[in-house]
Amino acid sequence: MSDSVAITALVPCFNEEHNIRACLEHLTWADQIVVVDSFSTDRTVEIAREFSDEVVQHEYVNSATQKNWALSTLPLRGRWTLVVDSDERIVPELAEEIRQVVTEDSPEYGGYFVNRRNYFFGHWIKRAGMYPSWNLRLFRTGQARYETKEVDADVYLTGPGKVGYLKHDMLHYSFDSIQECVHKFNRYAGWDAKERAKPRSQVDDQAVTTGATGEARTWARRLFERLPAKPLALFLYMYLIQRGFLDGRAGLVTCGLWAFREFITEAKLWELREAERRTRGESL
Repeated sequence: MSDSVAITALVPCFNEEHNIRACLEHLTWADQIVVVDSFSTDRTVEIAREFSDEVVQHEYVNSATQKNWALSTLPLRGRWTLVVDSDERIVPELAEEIRQVVTEDSPEYGGYFVNRRNYFFGHWIKRAGMYPSWNLRLFRTGQARYETKEVDADVYLTGPGKVGYLKHDMLHYSFDSIQECVHKFNRYAGWDAKERAKPRSQVDDQAVTTGATGEARTWARRLFERLPAKPLALFLYMYLIQRGFLDGRAGLVTCGLWAFREFITEAKLWELREAERRTRGESL
């Protein structure tokens, strides 16, 4: 297309007035910024419009569905698309690296993984399995799609080319308080439970096609689902095997909260299965 540009930054958001400004300030170098809002009730849209004229609203089902809708429907003019959540920051060194690979535009590559530094409660969690944290975020426009999962969906390439790995990190500021974390984990646990309740034939693991990182992540997810005492196993894995204890009190809290999320997920999965069992009993 004659009006095509190099890079489109795609930013999904909902009620992120405390994050969206900093996120978009770190994206002003992009050729096009498209913000997809899920009908926020705070000042998110107002702030976003200070940085882009392309702010659209679309009803939210889940993260994967929202992003797939944007990727397949919106006029993304960049030859490459960069997906950035509102609690993430593209530092100048990473922005320069992205511009460089896009300028080179090697036909060998269809997408690039970006490593995230996860910050919880103001602390960079360097261990506990939180770093490195590779995510496929930069890809040729129209040649990638998210798995149809309720939560934690990976993206996979649908077009030609292999995946590369960028050198510089993206910053991810997940939670500012325990209250916010517990509130989000309760919501995520409900989505996790629904996903695990699906028959294997309905589970979308398409990210296995996207390089060794996607394949390893899918394999680990399938293995974990077969473990007994998952909350305890997860805590021991993060805190001891992945050395979360070396991150001090922040590491302990992080590992404990992730184990708590797993416990709530398993409890909600049990609740779903009990409801199905009672329904089957009533129908006999």
